[in-house]
Amino acid sequence: MNSIRASSGLIVGLLVGAAVGGCEHHQAPMGQKGPPEVFVSTPVVREITDSEEFSGRLESDQTIQIRARVTGYLLKENFKEGGQVEKGQVLFEIDPQLYEAELALAEGNVGEAQGQYNQAKADWMRAQQLTNVQISPEERNRYKGGYEISEGKLKAARATLKKAQVNMAYTKVRAPISGRISKSVIDPGNLVKADDTILTSIGSVDPIKAYFDVDERTVLRVVDLIEQGVIPKDPTGLPVEMGLADEENRSHLGKIDFFDTYVDQSTGTLRVRGSFDNKKGLFVPGMFVRVRLPIGKAQQSLLVAEKALVTDQGQKFVYVVKDENSAEHEGKVEYRRVELGRLHDGLRVIKGGLDPKEKVVVSGLQRVRPDIKVKFKDVEMPMSAPAGDSNDPSKARNGRSPSNATQTTAPKNDARPKKKAIGGKQ
Repeated sequence: MNSIRASSGLIVGLLVGAAVGGCEHHQAPMGQKGPPEVFVSTPVVREITDSEEFSGRLESDQTIQIRARVTGYLLKENFKEGGQVEKGQVLFEIDPQLYEAELALAEGNVGEAQGQYNQAKADWMRAQQLTNVQISPEERNRYKGGYEISEGKLKAARATLKKAQVNMAYTKVRAPISGRISKSVIDPGNLVKADDTILTSIGSVDPIKAYFDVDERTVLRVVDLIEQGVIPKDPTGLPVEMGLADEENRSHLGKIDFFDTYVDQSTGTLRVRGSFDNKKGLFVPGMFVRVRLPIGKAQQSLLVAEKALVTDQGQKFVYVVKDENSAEHEGKVEYRRVELGRLHDGLRVIKGGLDPKEKVVVSGLQRVRPDIKVKFKDVEMPMSAPAGDSNDPSKARNGRSPSNATQTTAPKNDARPKKKAIGGKQ
């Protein structure tokens, strides 16, 4: 029995050894894989002006409340609520009948006063030509007084006529400025009161104003640049850039036209205003905007794609490849901690830690670590691409990674041979 058990154990040992030997024989090629392949780009070198960004709100250049200037019943409304109106356009009409009568009465009074004035003037002219023998001093003074009284009455009648004409004109309420009009506050048929009833409001939106608050640290920085002569003493007129809430770029250009005279003690900020062209009507008062205020002069800066940046315990770094074998495009991966600046046209400004000619890994980051050798392929720096390796930068068009690129994955088939079961079954 012992000999039989020993023979069985020997056979099982031989079978297991053969199976293990077969596995190792087929797995050998898997261990012969070359270094991982990555895509690298050199940093983009551009002249960048340092800037600060602030949150702001848009406001109308002018906002005017439209009030009735005369009392009467509102007859018509001649505009589309929320639409664009032009300066001088008739917005409302107030019942003019009473004011037409007052105007006619004033015109009649002016005619009467004009006749009396002409008569008194003629009498006074004749009295001046008579001698003291022909007319007494008392009578001459009477003619003179009559002329002066008639002249005063004529001026008063003309003033009353002017007032009646103005009131008559006020029965048609006109737009004082061009802009976008709000909804009507009161409907036709209602009584409106002079200089009291608000009818609607108009806001001028071209140009439109962006108000934002600059922190005290930036204010002190600007003051230093003014002392150095980099920025003029009067900062109004400096260029400023603006972007809407859904815009990554600050593509709308304007100018600073107002700096407040003091720093708000409660917030520690200085109120600043930028003016922007709005001929297309894209901007609406109340919109949230991001404002970029350029500070200082343009300087050469290095920029890399956001996807090339890696975070390690709050520290940002990139992987660079040192070219050790140019013919085979092989190199060694090195760790570079970098100091970041602002995002500019889809690329991140690198303030320090990177040289212009170093090759930065932009794709294949999960396949590398410091001090390993890799096979690299040079591509253009992608402007904007999602993180990860789903996109191949080497196929990018116009500096952007294509959205329909696919990632090459290893085959899922198991290359290892299956062990044969004892007894001949698989």
